[in-house]
Order: sequence, then structure tokens, then C-alpha cells
Amino acid sequence: MEQHNSNEVIVDVTDLNVKFGDAHIIHDVSFQVRKGEIIGLFGISGAGKTTIIRVLTCQLKKKNWSGDVSVTHLNPGKKKNHAEILSKIGYVPQLEALNLYFGLSPIINIETFASNYGIKKKEAEETAKNLFSILDVPEDTWENKLESLSGGEKKRVSMAIGLIHNPGVLFLDEPTTGVDANKRYDILNYLKKLNRKLGTTMFIITHDLEAALVCDKTAILREGRLLDFDTPENLISTLPSEGLLARLTIKDLNQEKIDLIKKFKYCEKVARVGNNQIECFLEDFNQNLEQFIDYVLEKKINLSSMTRDIANFRRYFQIRIQEEEEKEKELEREQEKSINEKKKEQRENLTKIEENTKKIEETSKNLLNLEERLKKVQSYEEFKPIKDDLQTIKVATSKLSLSDELKLPPGKKDLLEKYHSKYKSVRNKLIHLLNFSKNLDQKFKLITQLRDLLIDSNKMKLDEMNEFFQRRFEITKTNLLSFIYDWTEKNDIKIEGNFIFIKGTDIFNLIDNLDRKLDLWEKPKKGDFK
Repeated sequence: MEQHNSNEVIVDVTDLNVKFGDAHIIHDVSFQVRKGEIIGLFGISGAGKTTIIRVLTCQLKKKNWSGDVSVTHLNPGKKKNHAEILSKIGYVPQLEALNLYFGLSPIINIETFASNYGIKKKEAEETAKNLFSILDVPEDTWENKLESLSGGEKKRVSMAIGLIHNPGVLFLDEPTTGVDANKRYDILNYLKKLNRKLGTTMFIITHDLEAALVCDKTAILREGRLLDFDTPENLISTLPSEGLLARLTIKDLNQEKIDLIKKFKYCEKVARVGNNQIECFLEDFNQNLEQFIDYVLEKKINLSSMTRDIANFRRYFQIRIQEEEEKEKELEREQEKSINEKKKEQRENLTKIEENTKKIEETSKNLLNLEERLKKVQSYEEFKPIKDDLQTIKVATSKLSLSDELKLPPGKKDLLEKYHSKYKSVRNKLIHLLNFSKNLDQKFKLITQLRDLLIDSNKMKLDEMNEFFQRRFEITKTNLLSFIYDWTEKNDIKIEGNFIFIKGTDIFNLIDNLDRKLDLWEKPKKGDFK
């Protein structure tokens, strides 16, 4: 009988996520299953296979999962749909003891479970005989107690129970587990036979990669993520050269030799498949195979034999999982590198703060010293080295600024705040002294210009002095003369007629006092030093 595959979507899953508290178990899983298909869910323990099936079979509360899910055109997230969904699906557990009464015969087991679906005894018996015939359950065992049947026969009776109500979808949990190795293929063939005869859509949840032989599509799961969902043939064809491989038997095979083989420029993938065997996938297999063998021999790798083959699903699965593990390890390495770089940056920043703190404290002492010297300065010769030192400190201090976003080790954030406080204090002191220095610089320039008006080194015409100040500072003659007479009297400086008798050294005091009295210059505002 032909298979019953159609275009009707019988199971539709979109963006399925499952969480239990903070544990995120299933991540954004999506796939579609058409009526009559056999689907294999493959993955190691913890991959999420059983959790997905629990959603599809109404075993998981909606509060634990999200996404759009449809089973036989019904949403399992709605409790009102559960009874109808369960009437349209079948489930075969991994352990026969969960759905078989070993003290009863296969026929009575079928009749017992059939009654749960409202199936009459006669109909159930006919269905049982039909299923037993398809599954090759020996007729002479139908009336015997189940405990007398072999493991394989019990497994087939369990399948029959899952099919008693002719479900649209049958879920089989590890159907080949507990069966002798030579019987596994028999079980898989029976599943295929049932699928062809009855058109039942099947989900095989298994670790047994050989089950892919009977699957229309395979889903590969890892840590709750769906890596692939396609036919085994399509998946294998994505391997280099569509799955063609060279199987090498190498004497004393070790990782060093494998790494050496990987360095061949056209070698895409290498999988170790035995103590002394590897399988190699090449770019343009037929074109590069001869060159590859020459390379292996040239590297003095002791090659015992070489055969060419095409990869099976087991090999594809192994490579795909290995790729994900390598990606994960690479991500872990990058994360570790990032963490180490962050810690290194934090240590360097901490050292920078400590070094800058010493520099800023030394700068603070130097500024206090310069401030005292500025207060005592009487000549430009004294002032010039102080001015130069302030400019040097200005340049050095600008390099000590630290960002508020500086990364520091946990518990060390307060060091940056303390540093900013010290830096701000020193910076403000520097701005003050730079402004002070700027005023002094202007005063000394004015003194030089006034000295040019001196006659015989110690006298100056009052009208020329008046004109000088009026031209530069718009000081009225009355204000100026009032200040000069008052100042000369206090400083014992003579005025005779139109002349003032003043020494060059007293001109500084004259200008300084005149500035205090009349504000000759606009005072620089506090701010960044420029």
C-alpha cells in the first residue's frame, strides 16, 4: 500500500519556548509536520525532545510555555481542547510496564485499553488481530499472558495499544530501547509498515540514530534549540561534496595526526570514527582526493587503508553536534577573553588612578609653593620662571583628567570619586593661579611702558602719566590724581608741580594699588584653563 503523505499540516509549531521558573528549557522552536510523515526527534539527554512532546500531548500547563502550537488542528494551550486532542493521538511509552498488564493476554490488554475510547469488545478484538498481523505478533501468543512474550513482542503489543483508536498522530518514546541490537531494525521496519498501511503520522523520540532510516524528516535538538529540521538526505547533502568522504585507517592514530590532516588546504571536516579510523570531507572531493592522499603520505602518516563512501545520518549528526560544541567552546573562549581583558583594563585603570593620585598630590604641593612665590614677586625677572612653571603644570594637569566611565574592579568605584574630588580642587587652584599670573603679566607689561616715561630714572610728568592711564583704561583725571596724591602721601613719594618723583621699583606698587582701587583689568572668570 502506498504511503499516505499529503500536504495537510497535522502538527504546526511556531516559536515554542518552555520555561520552568528561571530555567529556559526550549528556545524558539518552529517546525511543521504533514499528515502521514514519520518524524524523528534526535538529541542527547537534555536536548528537549521529551519536553516538546509533553507540549504536543497536553501534558504541560500553558503557563510554562508560549508560542503558536497546533496538534490535529487544535491548540493544546486551551484546556477545553485536551480531550479531543487526546482522542486523536496515541502514545507508546519507553517502558512497556507503563501501558501493559503483564498478567493479561495481548488480546485482553487491547480490549481493556479500547474500552477507554468507547470501542466495543468485538471491534477491539478485530482491530487487535489486524494490528497483531501487521506487527507480526505470533498468533499462538495472543491468548497467552504477556509476561511469557519476548521483549520485541511486548514492544509490538505496546505499539498496537497506541494505535487501537486509530489516532492521527502516534508518539513513540524510545521504541528501540530494551530491544536486542539485531531486533532494532525489525522494530523500525514495523513502524514503517504501520505508517504505510494506516497512514499514521509518527513522532519517534530517540537516541537511536539508526531510526533516521525510516524517517521522512529528522529534527536535531541540542540544549533546547532546534538545529535542523529536514529530510536525512537533504541534511547529508549539505556536507562538503554532498557527503562524499574518504575513510582512512591510520596506524597509531592520535590527535596530532588528525590536526596535521586538518591542515590540508582542501580538507573541510574530519570526524574520528574509531580507534584508528577517521572520515575526511574534502572540497571538490573527486578533484582533490588524489592530492589529499599524496599529502597524507608526504607527512609520513602511516596509512593502512582508504575507502570512499557517502556519509550516513549518524555521521551528519555527529558532525553537526560537534560544530555546535566547537561554537560553544569558541564563544566560551571569547567570553573568557573578554572577561580577562575587562579585568586587565580594570587593573590598569586602578593603577592609573593610583599613579595619577600621586601626581595630583605632588601638583597640589607645587601650586601652593608657586602661590607663595607669586605673592612675593616684585619684578618680571622673578615672575617669568613662575609663569613658565604654571604653563608646564597646566599641560601636565590636562593629561591627568579621567573619565567618569572608567571601568574599575568591584568595590573600588569610590576611588574614582575621591580622585575626581582631588583633581577638581587642584584644577580650580591652577585656574586661580593662571588668572593671577595673567594679571601680573599685564601689570609687568604696563610697568615697562610706564618706565619709558621716566626722566632721569626717577621722575615723570603727571600729565603724561594721566594721558597714559586715560588712553589705556579710560580713567578720569580727577580719579587718577586723587588716587596718586593719596598713594604718594602714604608711600613718601614726592610730587612737585607737574612732576612725580618715583623710582622704577615703586612703579609696580603703584600699578598694583591702582588695580585694586580702580579695577584696571577685567578679571578672568573661573572655568577651564585655556
